[in-house]
Amino acid sequence: MTNPNTYNTACVTGVIDNVDFTLRDDSTSVTMLIPPDTPVGTRTIIIPPRLHPRRTPDHPRGHTGCARRPRGGTMIPEKPDALLWMDVETTGLDANMCSILEIGLRCTSLDAMHEYGRFEAVVHIGRETLLTVQPSALELHLNNGLLAQCESCDPLANSPRVIAEQALRFIQGMATTYVLHPAGTNISRFDLPIVERFCMTGFGELLHYRMLDVTALRLAAKACGQDPYQHRMKPTHRVHDCLDRDIAEYRHYLTLMTGPALAEKEDRP
Repeated sequence: MTNPNTYNTACVTGVIDNVDFTLRDDSTSVTMLIPPDTPVGTRTIIIPPRLHPRRTPDHPRGHTGCARRPRGGTMIPEKPDALLWMDVETTGLDANMCSILEIGLRCTSLDAMHEYGRFEAVVHIGRETLLTVQPSALELHLNNGLLAQCESCDPLANSPRVIAEQALRFIQGMATTYVLHPAGTNISRFDLPIVERFCMTGFGELLHYRMLDVTALRLAAKACGQDPYQHRMKPTHRVHDCLDRDIAEYRHYLTLMTGPALAEKEDRP
């Protein structure tokens, strides 16, 4: 695209190889319309979710798929990046089969120094689900009290359907303001697939494809001769504590990468 003539949030016109074209928003993509007598044809350009602008009084529905660009400048993302930390406690280790006992979601700034919101909930389980708990998870969650809490909590207010709806609303709410990058431990192999199955939806445009897995940082530290697993306190396997641990370790690794400046920032209340 060269020498665009005009630009607004709904439409772009310009010239490609001396052929007039128009870019129009259709809510999910932008379509390049080129006269049919040219060999170029019609093309579709997918606009990343991070370029989706927020709603405005003049445009209450927003202009999905468009972003503002100053004349002569580059695209400016309307939403800042943020981390969506995820942790789940489950009846087993099979991401395709196990059930969620407890879910924790936390949205923070990219450096994890500021928290924007959190969601934590225990999921009620019936006797049928209890019988499917794998032996290792059974012992673990009997000892930390989670299974007892799952059995005793309100079967309606804490039903899987209700908690899934609340979790999805939380993610949707955060996604209206921030570009959400999933974060956590083994996030792409376990927690994210389970949460998607639990909410019965692929998050699609709600989450960015770039993820932060703290495991990568831990393995990098191990490769450098510092084993982060060796002296770690025994985990409680409750989502609140696991998220606290992941975020604290992530901040620690950032201080190692950035030096004293962030270390001082981390020490502030």
